[in-house]
Amino acid sequence: MTYAVHVINTIYSHLYYLTPAEFWEGEPQVELEIRLQAEGGKLYSNLPMEQASPKVFKATFNDLPGEDWYFSYLYPKRLLFPTNIEKDHNLLILGTAAALAIIAAGFALIFKKSMVFTISMLGILGFTVYYISRMGGYPFNAIFVTFTDIAVGAALLLCDTLIRKRFVNAET
Repeated sequence: MTYAVHVINTIYSHLYYLTPAEFWEGEPQVELEIRLQAEGGKLYSNLPMEQASPKVFKATFNDLPGEDWYFSYLYPKRLLFPTNIEKDHNLLILGTAAALAIIAAGFALIFKKSMVFTISMLGILGFTVYYISRMGGYPFNAIFVTFTDIAVGAALLLCDTLIRKRFVNAET
C-alpha cells in the first residue's frame, strides 16, 4: 500500500499476518527481513528490527509475536525538518525563510549595506524553492508551489526595496 496524500515523500506500508502461524505444529521461530530497494530509506516497524546493512533490516523471535507485523518505509528527500507532513513541513520552511529574512534585514541595517539583504534574498528564495516541492496535491501542486514561490519572491523584493529606500532617505 502506498500513501502519497498530504505528505512530502510517498510512504510505502505493508501488513503481514503472523497470527495464523499459531495454528502450525511445533514452536515457530519467526525470522523477519526487509530488503529495501535503495540505501537511505527510513523504516518504521511495530516490531523491533535491527539494521543489518544499509538496505537490510532483520528480526528473529523465539516465540510468535503477539501482534501482526506492520511496517512502513520511505525515502526522505528534501526534508529539512523531521516531519513528512506536507502542511507542517511547508509552514516550517516558510517560517524559517521569514526568520532568515528578518536576520538578513537586521544585518543589512546594522552594517548599513543594502547589498547584504539583496544577496541573502537570493539564498532565501533558493532555499524556499528547493524545499517547498509539494503543496495541495494533483492537479493543484504546480499552481500552489509556483504561487508560493512567487509570493515569497515578491515579499523579499518588497523588503529589499524598503531597505534600499531607508538608506536613500538616510543619506538625504
